[in-house]
Amino acid sequence: MIGELELLLGQPFMSRVQSTFALVNIAEEEIVLARKRWPLIGEQIDKAFMAIVPTCPMPDILYRAHAAELLARIPAGQSMRPATDAECIAALMEWSTISPPSQEAFCLYWRLLRRRLPDIAAKIEASCPGMDDEFRTHTRSLAADMEAKLRRGIEQRLRRGIEQRSSRHQK
Repeated sequence: MIGELELLLGQPFMSRVQSTFALVNIAEEEIVLARKRWPLIGEQIDKAFMAIVPTCPMPDILYRAHAAELLARIPAGQSMRPATDAECIAALMEWSTISPPSQEAFCLYWRLLRRRLPDIAAKIEASCPGMDDEFRTHTRSLAADMEAKLRRGIEQRLRRGIEQRSSRHQK
């Protein structure tokens, strides 16, 4: 059946469909985990499915971090609009294909990677002895400024409507 659909619709379309289903599975897994962590607000977490839709192309592991971060904002009472660390990483990855990142951009990328995907960051750090604290300290304040600008620039207004509907259900 899948082979017939691929012939009919084309491989790029089918690849996109398969990728979408993989993301739906990840979203559902993260929602289940969030419901276990915060059982008292399970209904709110269930309603957040549309808020965790990916806003840009990102690898599965990055999407999982994106979904988890957004779901964690619900019990904390935080806004869903600011860009997630994963969205910032994806933007930095995209921009790095256009031009080499500045020291500040690289430091920000590294800082976000360590915060959201510490296992991967540790593997990279182990294979790159030049990733020392002096470098991170030197560009830390510049990276912080860049992070604030980046988050404002890619704020997700789409999630604002979802956030408003969710808060009405809380009352």
